[in-house]
Amino acid sequence: MIDYSVLNFYELRKMVKNGEIDQGCMGQSLYETVLDGESALEEQDVDVLDFALKGLKQYDKYKDVADVVIWGAAVARHNPGNQTEKSTIRIRKRRAFWIVAAIIFVVVLTGCAAIFDLFGKMLTLSLFTPSQQGGIYMLRTEDERFYSSIEDLLSIEQLNILYPATLPVGYSFTNFEVINRGTNLEVGLYAESPYIDFRVRIGADVQIDDFDNEINGIKYSVFEHEGMYQAVWTVEKDYYRLAVSDETVITEVIKSLRRS
Repeated sequence: MIDYSVLNFYELRKMVKNGEIDQGCMGQSLYETVLDGESALEEQDVDVLDFALKGLKQYDKYKDVADVVIWGAAVARHNPGNQTEKSTIRIRKRRAFWIVAAIIFVVVLTGCAAIFDLFGKMLTLSLFTPSQQGGIYMLRTEDERFYSSIEDLLSIEQLNILYPATLPVGYSFTNFEVINRGTNLEVGLYAESPYIDFRVRIGADVQIDDFDNEINGIKYSVFEHEGMYQAVWTVEKDYYRLAVSDETVITEVIKSLRRS
């Protein structure tokens, strides 16, 4: 039996596209991983999104929420405000597609009366608009919080995790988030250009049995898929993942890790 929890997003995505994962075989956090990863891609695969959304609908947190709202939250996590005008327009177009599809679906299956309820849910998309409060960028949802700096994030959330104290020349984090996954917290530090995504699942207790490399006592494995590279490792019960487009960046980032 395959342990899907040890696979990275690109491996899961490939298996979904190839029909190698049956619906219902994964847990909530893995469906969230697939949805988040696919939502961050420039070109998204409808079948992968559909697989993730159907999987999440098995769980109480999502079963009564419209697909467009779930997907809208995933998009917002990767576009918290520090984005170009071009990327903003692209995301809005994608949301429009899902909104129109959802409205048509409701009209056909349940009649016009259901539209009012749907529009009420559509209005909750405004909750995913970042706002600045006291100099700290926060997303106005119960389970997601965005900050303007790593210092603010670590201080307010009172976290003690490893994080990159310095980044290679030309790199910088532009987005800082904390997501409540229900059973654990996920911290995300990332930027689109140059692309870098550093994430920590606090208390995820993921088991990795095979490591290819070691730096400063940290054993990690590197995966490559379509020109993207991911490094994964664990420290105590925390699961770390680094995704970059330049493999040489991985060692520099891991060398710079410091405890908050």
